[in-house]
Amino acid sequence: MIYIVGIGPGDSAFLTQKAIEVIKQAHILVGGKRNLELFESLQVNKVVYDGKFDLVSFLRSVDFRNNIVFLASGEPMLYGIFSTVSKFVNKDDICVIPGISAVQYLCAKLKISMENLITLSAHGTVVDKYLFDEVIFALRKYKKVAIFTDPSNTPKYIISNLMKNKEFYNLVYENKEIFKMYVGENLSYKDEKISEFCFDDINHLPQDFARLNTILIVIGGI
Repeated sequence: MIYIVGIGPGDSAFLTQKAIEVIKQAHILVGGKRNLELFESLQVNKVVYDGKFDLVSFLRSVDFRNNIVFLASGEPMLYGIFSTVSKFVNKDDICVIPGISAVQYLCAKLKISMENLITLSAHGTVVDKYLFDEVIFALRKYKKVAIFTDPSNTPKYIISNLMKNKEFYNLVYENKEIFKMYVGENLSYKDEKISEFCFDDINHLPQDFARLNTILIVIGGI
């Protein structure tokens, strides 16, 4: 069986009991280097999922009678590894264990409801008109949107490009008194940092946000 286990935003304190149980029963543990470090003391065959990892070859080589556990940062069903693995494995051979996403964690810290929250991803994609349109739709209709980033699509890069979009600029300018943008860095880790920016700040965002960060934009309310 293939298990895809959400391990939360990073700190082991946010692992669910079910996730721990499944991981302890693994014959092979697959994950990013940072994720595998959480289970350094666990005596099990560990495989690093990095840029050199050949997923298709790996899946062809393993015995599905064993417990093959993929560690997924955050929630595997929210822009997570499930969508990748399920392209090559019958869904009947996959068991998903949910986890706490970075967006869920950030909203809880800020006490902002996730009801009607639209979550988008700029991770590994091109920041383009389609993303702009989705952000604008989310803010117009639901007043809040979360965006996953990556080392290339940083908060500064994403927002500076959004500000060049006339429709986005007009929307946030019209609501500048109640506009807020938050960036959560290294969420759940000891060096966690959550920054708040108003409209006047967003043209002067720092370049050096931590590699692990998530954006939340809201226009009034919770």
